[in-house]
Amino acid sequence: MTKRLILLIILFQVSLYAQSNAGIVSMDFGGVRAGYDITNTLNTPTQRASLAMTNPDYMVTPGDLYQLTFISTTGVQRLSVLVAWDYSVSLSNMGKLNGENKTYLELRHEILELVSRTYPLSAPELVIIEAGSFPVFINGEVKASGEVTTWSLIRLSELLQNRATDYASIRDIQITDRYGKIESYDIFTALRRGNLEQDPYLRPGDRILVKQAKTQVRLDGAVFRADTYQLLPGETLKDLIENYGEGFLDNADTTRISITRAVDGKGSVGENFEVSYEDAADFALSNMDRVSIRQLQSFLPVVFFEGAIYEMAKTGTTDIALTASQRISYSFYPGETLADAVRNLRDQFVQMSDLERAYLRRESEVISIDLSRYLYDHDFTENIELQPNDVIVIPFRQFFVTVSGAVPVPGRYPYVPDRSWRYYVNLAGGIDPLRNSYDLFKVYSQEDVVLDEVNNILPEAKIEVATNSFLFYFNQYAPVITTILSIVSTTLGIMAATGNL
Repeated sequence: MTKRLILLIILFQVSLYAQSNAGIVSMDFGGVRAGYDITNTLNTPTQRASLAMTNPDYMVTPGDLYQLTFISTTGVQRLSVLVAWDYSVSLSNMGKLNGENKTYLELRHEILELVSRTYPLSAPELVIIEAGSFPVFINGEVKASGEVTTWSLIRLSELLQNRATDYASIRDIQITDRYGKIESYDIFTALRRGNLEQDPYLRPGDRILVKQAKTQVRLDGAVFRADTYQLLPGETLKDLIENYGEGFLDNADTTRISITRAVDGKGSVGENFEVSYEDAADFALSNMDRVSIRQLQSFLPVVFFEGAIYEMAKTGTTDIALTASQRISYSFYPGETLADAVRNLRDQFVQMSDLERAYLRRESEVISIDLSRYLYDHDFTENIELQPNDVIVIPFRQFFVTVSGAVPVPGRYPYVPDRSWRYYVNLAGGIDPLRNSYDLFKVYSQEDVVLDEVNNILPEAKIEVATNSFLFYFNQYAPVITTILSIVSTTLGIMAATGNL
């Protein structure tokens, strides 16, 4: 009999191990469980049951379904145990227990002790098959008031996700339990400081009231944690910066804190003013204030780049055709040179940027400078130290060649490297023999200088095919001459006939 009992105990432990490991899903909870997927947990009973058994905070909930397994003289016994609406737990002939205000682990300990007393050496075990769910009522500053189904391992902050409006307060949320006791909770303290007592698990019968935020302000700029915050009554600008923004960055300008006040400002549409941090402790903030902490670098001197250059912040790419000149500002530190600026902006030059023909305007002085040397040749012999309000102009280089004059189709044609004048003239239909004699033409550079080298045309060159044919000009003026001679001949004939000649 003893050997048989030992064998049953061993088989029972193996069965329990297999059941306890079946269907367990590993879950990663970061922070204070913000962003937990409520819908997912409500639709996966196995996942809920596994999580409830491994979380010491899981409270016994009406609707919980347990499986009690133990060994009796007749073999392995399995008993389904349901937690009733009044938290009572019936264990058949072993009696009834009350699970209210108890965790699953506490109730499990009581049940296992009761079974062990009733059936010695029975090796009892209790596992959760399904975790109970229940409705809670939510109203106030939410998208829709009503009942929401949840379960015992969902915290208040998780339930409010995607349900609270943009104007809902997270600093004073009231929960009324099923006995009528009211408690207020501060979700911000829980999420920022990790004080989970301010982000409780929800329980059956809870009624949640979400209030409207009273003072909501925006903090931007040189602080560690810029964001929109809800302040408590009596909190000042100093509290916002130190307690919410976690303090200034090292490069913050603390002497000129910009405040944009949309409500209760001097004007009907608000006002903007500056406050020193020395006065921050006594400076009260209003709802919808915007607080901006500038960086000291925002007061650096600037120079301007104009012409064939793109502003990356707007386009994000330079693989684009410029259709008009751009103007961007560039902040620099004292002592910084033009070569430094050009290297920092190298990704903003485009294929149309004529770096070789760039120049710098400094008041009335114009300085020609080949910027390509800074990028490709690393030649800094003629480097220039930047001064405030310098303007660096990068001309356009258009990749086309213009053909005009005695050709059938004059116009602008795409530039192709290493092509002679005849290539572009042929694109324009070739030389018109009725208008041009001896193939006379001229090639001009983009500076309108006549070129002698015509077998390697460069971008923006202009080819002018001369109109010099005598027959062309004769045909142009012959009708006029003929008409004039006819008028003269007719006039003389009339005068001769009338005797006035």
